[in-house]
Amino acid sequence: MAQYSTEDQSSLEYIINHVFLPLKLPQGSDQSLENDLVLSEAVFDAAITFSDQLPSDKLRLWTNILKMLNNLKDSIRFSVMSAEEVEHQINTMETEMMGAKGKLICSYPGPAITVPDMNIDNATFPAELANFLVHMDQDVLDAAATRKKAKSIVLEERDTTHPRYITELLTGILRGLGSIADVPRIRKRIGDDVLWDSVKLPWRRSPLWLVIRVALQTTLERSALGQATYKSFMLFFMARLTTLALDRDLSNDILHFMSAKIARRLFKLGFSLSSELSQIVSKVTGDVRSVLEERWGSVQNAQRASPLWAPETLRILRDTHLSLNTSREYICQALQNQHSSTKTTLPNPSHHKRGTVNDFLDAEASFLVAAHAAEPSLALADFETAVRLGIDDWVTRIQFQSTDSACVSIEVCASAYSSRALTAYNGNPENLSIMLLTLFELWVAMDKIVVGQIPLLAEYSPEIPLTIWECLLIRKASALDRLKTLHAYLKARHCQASSRLSAFSFTNDDKSFAARYFHQSSKLQSLKDDIEAEAQDEREKKLIELQTMNQRYTDKEKLAESLSHTPEVSTRGRQTHKLKHCHKCRLEKEIQSMTIAVHEWPLPACDKEAIAVVFELGCPIALDMWRSMTFHVLVDVCTPQEEILHTNAFITLPDYPALQHYRQCHPRQRLTLASNAKPFSNCHYSDIPIPALDTKVCVDNGLQFQPFDTTTGGWVADVLLRWDATKLCTFLLPKGPYNGMQQYLAGTSHTSNEVMANQADCHKDVTIHEFMAFAALRSGPHLQWMNVLRELRASSIFDVGPFSSDNGLIWHEELNGEPFLIALLGELEDLMASIEGNWLEAVTISTIIMLVWRILSSTQDESVQSRGYSLLRRIRTETFMLLTQLSEKTQASDETVSRDLQGRILDMAVTCRSTFDVDGSASLLLRSHDDIKVFVYCAVMIYDNTPNQLDNLSQYSKLLLERDKRCCHALESTIRQYAEFHREGLDLAMAKIWSSYRPGTSWRALTAPNSRWLVAQTAPSHSQSPQDVRINLISGCLLVDGKQLGRLPPTIVQHPTYQSIFSDQVLDIVAADIRGMEYATRGNFCDHQFCTELYSMRGRQLGPFWTAYYNIHRHPKNFVSVHNSPQILLYTTVQ
Repeated sequence: MAQYSTEDQSSLEYIINHVFLPLKLPQGSDQSLENDLVLSEAVFDAAITFSDQLPSDKLRLWTNILKMLNNLKDSIRFSVMSAEEVEHQINTMETEMMGAKGKLICSYPGPAITVPDMNIDNATFPAELANFLVHMDQDVLDAAATRKKAKSIVLEERDTTHPRYITELLTGILRGLGSIADVPRIRKRIGDDVLWDSVKLPWRRSPLWLVIRVALQTTLERSALGQATYKSFMLFFMARLTTLALDRDLSNDILHFMSAKIARRLFKLGFSLSSELSQIVSKVTGDVRSVLEERWGSVQNAQRASPLWAPETLRILRDTHLSLNTSREYICQALQNQHSSTKTTLPNPSHHKRGTVNDFLDAEASFLVAAHAAEPSLALADFETAVRLGIDDWVTRIQFQSTDSACVSIEVCASAYSSRALTAYNGNPENLSIMLLTLFELWVAMDKIVVGQIPLLAEYSPEIPLTIWECLLIRKASALDRLKTLHAYLKARHCQASSRLSAFSFTNDDKSFAARYFHQSSKLQSLKDDIEAEAQDEREKKLIELQTMNQRYTDKEKLAESLSHTPEVSTRGRQTHKLKHCHKCRLEKEIQSMTIAVHEWPLPACDKEAIAVVFELGCPIALDMWRSMTFHVLVDVCTPQEEILHTNAFITLPDYPALQHYRQCHPRQRLTLASNAKPFSNCHYSDIPIPALDTKVCVDNGLQFQPFDTTTGGWVADVLLRWDATKLCTFLLPKGPYNGMQQYLAGTSHTSNEVMANQADCHKDVTIHEFMAFAALRSGPHLQWMNVLRELRASSIFDVGPFSSDNGLIWHEELNGEPFLIALLGELEDLMASIEGNWLEAVTISTIIMLVWRILSSTQDESVQSRGYSLLRRIRTETFMLLTQLSEKTQASDETVSRDLQGRILDMAVTCRSTFDVDGSASLLLRSHDDIKVFVYCAVMIYDNTPNQLDNLSQYSKLLLERDKRCCHALESTIRQYAEFHREGLDLAMAKIWSSYRPGTSWRALTAPNSRWLVAQTAPSHSQSPQDVRINLISGCLLVDGKQLGRLPPTIVQHPTYQSIFSDQVLDIVAADIRGMEYATRGNFCDHQFCTELYSMRGRQLGPFWTAYYNIHRHPKNFVSVHNSPQILLYTTVQ
């Protein structure tokens, strides 16, 4: 024991793992002849030392134990009993071990038979018994553990051989010669485990250790030594191992676990233990405790030690020296106010190109990606417009030989677009509905292309259900018309798909798409023939190899039988046997290690499944992209992430080595085949022991292929039918009193009676009438508009709902009746009259505008349209007056009130400009100079009052801003054309915004892609030079001489100095009239007017330079706290 413990720590750890069974165990088999020999030697050495603990009258009995343990050790040393034999014959079967609750209880010995002496003395009986046992040890019978893989029965090396040929057959034979013996038996609670992590054989507790314990206990209990001696020896052996673990400095957790184990055994033995052994165990546990306390003390001391104090390493002068060595001249000029004001040259804008459908639909979506990186919102809107206006013409221009590349372009761009749109439109059901509509248009375009190339696809389901569009929120007539066209196409596709089969199905018949396409494709048929021909050649070579290996095994076996073992004599005169010096042992080991790799047929044995595999290897690119696009829409976009069932397929078809070089698919292939079962080449059945039969070496394909989605990591059958776009297209009520009524907003299936019955759900801050009105608004899909007319409150009234047989909208049939529309308009006009002049009713005004939108998008009646447009102009006049009043009120308010008013200005400006957001001819709403003035003035107010962080806005304000962006995008070209020919409208807006504006040159648009900018110059005067004026029709940004009029530039607003003083405060500014200053606030902030410029030194931008005008003794509180900042210079002048 001492020899192995000082030379090999791994052997000690092996013994500890199998004797103590600690919490952390190996994850693979560590069984070997060397380890078993070390364990048997350790037990034998401990038994010799334990003799000193026994009284003299019991030493003779203990000598028998020593002989038994010595025989066991020698049998292992001379390879009489191998580790594999012990493991397979002693270990409990894995299913029984893992199925047991707690420890497994077994009794020993097993069946016992008494055979008369006359039979034993018969010369043939011992020979036949020995022959039986030898064959049971060598022959592989049906008791060996097996598994069925790919219809082939293979030996399972990981499991234990069933002992029935010994416990049942042999005992049955012996019972014919004798009788059942009544022998004392012991019961043992066996602690074992089956641990396996990416290894061939699992970890099992040493069966040799079980043999040793059973042999010791059964022998001792039948003698005078008794069970107490067995338990005492086990405790002594474990204490001895703990002492060795202390010497080897093992980890804390192992030492603690071993100490706890022997302490528990000591407690259970109680007074039956000898005092000498108790002292030994107590000393060992005390030593462990001392070591652990010492280690813990060293950890505490290391944490308690202070860091090294080395004052000589400090550089005080260098660290305290100011680095602004060249700033004296600049600071002096600033203090003396001697800056010379230089006119800022207007930088040329460098916007990304605005694309058409041909630009966007490139092979890698590079144009869309680049445009989105430059201007995210505008790029998405441009893409949606390009698809809406140009996708049909683009499809008609696709030639037959270009269908593959066209489908790749659509799939790539759809993925790039949706991934960005889902992020940008998150929480906005209206924008998400537009995204879905755009994706459906792209899908229909691809479907037309693929069906044109592969007419067989038209006989299979298009997979996109007709009901998926019912939840879309569509408020414009043009979008509704597009949706009706898409619905008509999809309905025709469903009717044409007579087979009612899915193109994604994996069936074993001739009706599957793969099978029918295969029989029409000579290319795929040739591919299958090539695979099978190459596989047959490899199989014939493997059979020749097997024949050679079997013959070599037979020759070596005959040679081994003719040899004898070669013993050696050690220097001490003891006869030993070493494997590496024995020619017979080396030859036998070589024979046992002879294996041959199996040959696995590359295709499934079933011909229909093989055809499906070949189809996936050479799937047409156009069809492949169609499947990817369909899955992208249904799964990636319309299926909630929590509904997607992920799986861990062991291998996919593209990763299967046997077929990799036959794969001819596009790199963007998404759907493929995968298998949870392993191929023979990747499992522990890959090598078969020699000798072997042909049927064991040449096996069928072990994979069980099923359609698999590589993007989500799920089976096609599990993820395809879990789509639900309702959450995408449903507004979420904000947290508060109304949040509990989300269920009534999400659907129309609830009845008014259910609402009445649920009055108990009404929040305490909501009146019963309000609860009833809101909850019953969508009660019944055909009653929604009647409820709106009754309550004049709108909620998700833009849900498309189901289509009728003539492509009409069933839920919106009331909007086809002129009397209903006239009645609704009358109610809206009365409601507007009751709230005029009240800027707190912005939400109500926005609701009225939304209903007028829906009325105008549903009728072609001129009288109704004229009345609707008149109501919108009336609302525009009223909201513009309220917007002007709020703007003036802001200038005269303090910080807190001003911040609140800025949000109201933003909402009112967006509401006012939303009166232009109507489908149809823009000239009906943009027909006067005042209309242009209102549109542009609102644009500037929106830009100036939108905070830098939109997260601070309410959900309602965010929704209004998103609608306004689409309105600007739609009317950009109309406003530009009007302003270039009629300058008066823009001049009126400039004068309203900037009181000192002097109309000069005509307005003109910059060249593309900067045509969103309208530019002009103010008229010069005797004391003023002309100034460049530019306005961005999309963002509302107004620049005067390159400076933003109304808002500080982002370089100042986002500067830490600005944030520390003003936080998110939006300051109204004008051009400064102080030399050296660029901007001045319109009003006062903390009783001060501030002027600023962004200065730099040696080309390095430092920060904003501020001056505050007021009394020298009254500084703003925020300024005092930051005036020592090295990036800000502050001075105060007496005014």
